[in-house]
Amino acid sequence: MLIPYYGDEATAGVYRSEAKSGTTKFFCFASTYVIKKNKRATLCITFVHPGDKLLDVLTRLLSRVEELHIKIKRLLLDRQFAQVAVIRHLSEKPYVSIMAIPKRGKTMKALLHGKKSFRTPYTMKSSEHGEITFPLLVVCRYQKGKAKKHGVEYLTYAVLGQCKSTELQIADEYHRRFGIESSYRMMNQVRAKTTSRKQEFRLLLVAIAFLLQNIWIWYKWNTAMACRKTKLRFTLTLDIFVQFIKHAVEKLFGTLDFVNLSSQHR
Repeated sequence: MLIPYYGDEATAGVYRSEAKSGTTKFFCFASTYVIKKNKRATLCITFVHPGDKLLDVLTRLLSRVEELHIKIKRLLLDRQFAQVAVIRHLSEKPYVSIMAIPKRGKTMKALLHGKKSFRTPYTMKSSEHGEITFPLLVVCRYQKGKAKKHGVEYLTYAVLGQCKSTELQIADEYHRRFGIESSYRMMNQVRAKTTSRKQEFRLLLVAIAFLLQNIWIWYKWNTAMACRKTKLRFTLTLDIFVQFIKHAVEKLFGTLDFVNLSSQHR
């Protein structure tokens, strides 16, 4: 998750990436997101420094999940984690890990043919970490005019661990991972904006935003269950929830009704 930054590029913790929102400077965060019985919540976050390796970031997040005594059944990761070191690490875990694999290189593109899904061994190489061979799942799906596209779409996944699900079941399950992108958008709706250069303070604001989002999700689910029994309609949207928070903050700390402007003449 990248949050745009427009200040001095020498600021500690600034992460450089492709241009977005008028800047190439960002503060970067990684998070874990749980899905259980169709309930979704953000569990933990960590700050990503420019020199951090993805395996170190992943290890920090998984360690925090273990501290919360949460048992992982399926771990779904985005394509940025498709590295030899990460795949080797997850291959030793007792749970199933599924991650998207970028469709790059001649060897990969040679597999993208036909109209039937299949699994095959695939070798990924790294100059730093050597190579590793893992089960690659190639899923063939018909686009049926989605986004004005037709024909066969090829989806490629690394499937680590004992997984008995079919190819289409894995693709459908992985598609649920994209809910984490929605969590980022909702988090930004409640995140307090700041010009502070302190990465610790920015991390705190992101953590508070995710906490408020989780509270709203918890309230929404519990109220929705009550509404089903009474046939009432749940109407507390996130926007209304944010307005309640703003009103409470203004009531507690007050607001400015005017600003004194003065000029000095020499």
